[in-house]
Amino acid sequence: MLKKSTSAGNTARRHYSYNKSSFTSQAPPPNSGQYRCFATNEWGTATTNSVFVRKSELNNFKDEPPRTVSVEEGAPFGIDCDSPDGWPPPSVYWMLQGQNWLKTINSSRLTVDPEGKLWFSNVTRKDASKDFLYACSAASYFRNEYKLGNRVHLEVIESGSSAGLQNKHEPVRQYVSRRKDVAFRGRQMKLWCIFGGTPLPEIRWRKLGGALPWGRTTYDNYGKTLVIKHVDFEDAGDYTCEASNGVGLAKSYSINLQVLATPRFTVEPEYMTAAEGEEVTFRCKADGKPTPEVRWIHNGKPLEVGFFLSFPHSSISLLKLEDSPFRQILLAATSSTVIYSKCPLLPHDIRRLITTRTVWLPRRASPSAT
Repeated sequence: MLKKSTSAGNTARRHYSYNKSSFTSQAPPPNSGQYRCFATNEWGTATTNSVFVRKSELNNFKDEPPRTVSVEEGAPFGIDCDSPDGWPPPSVYWMLQGQNWLKTINSSRLTVDPEGKLWFSNVTRKDASKDFLYACSAASYFRNEYKLGNRVHLEVIESGSSAGLQNKHEPVRQYVSRRKDVAFRGRQMKLWCIFGGTPLPEIRWRKLGGALPWGRTTYDNYGKTLVIKHVDFEDAGDYTCEASNGVGLAKSYSINLQVLATPRFTVEPEYMTAAEGEEVTFRCKADGKPTPEVRWIHNGKPLEVGFFLSFPHSSISLLKLEDSPFRQILLAATSSTVIYSKCPLLPHDIRRLITTRTVWLPRRASPSAT
């Protein structure tokens, strides 16, 4: 039996014969949601971990003609991309679009931030789009397709001197990571520091009170992005980027990085065989940050008070085994962890992360009286 959970707390059920072990759906929008499989017989119910089903899609850009933008030569500049919605969220980047050709952008002066905005550290005459357009691209690698939109014709207002003092600009902040950011243990983290200016600013990174994570840091976007691989708790702290180009004072920006961890089991329950009437103890330990909450589920339902004796988040004792061929003990460790939304001005999303382990408990016959 397959159950679909709904926001109202009801369940939509689909029944299958005993030899049906899979579920197939074209997943139109009404079928999107959280699913869990239950196997039930006269002895009880076993349940799987829940899975979330959502239809993949990539919408179109708004249908609008190319727009013309004028900018002064040598000035820092940015072009917004109003990217379409999609699931999974599309990757956004910019391309050069000609009459019958497309070309990716690869320049130390041009950078696309995580919001999809194209930044010019400084604009040169070569950036003028006389025979091409700047086009924003939203790509869905899951669907193997992409969409183009927000086309821009760029006009560069020449200063009259290719190297005059009037073309020099001290470093100016264009895009940076939020002041307080969050990384997760074992994952990759990117810290952003995009500055404009003429000449092109040089970016240097450092960590307050210590060196950058040795052997696990690389740089993207010509040094504007610090990449930390396999994040660990020791990577928490304050990171500073400094931008300098010999014009005016160097500019710096600091980011406080907090490291959290999704739940994981360090001690897992073992398979147990016991006779009816015996006491059985399962032990488990889980870690994470914030500290995870450990819950126990029996035959698909939370264990009721009085059925077991629990020691602080580490073990459970079944006081009396009932006469049953087997029973399923499901251990769940959950933790509320913070993730950030696409728009840094919106409140952080809170999601429930869950890790589960299952133990099957077969029944061993009671010893015969002698």
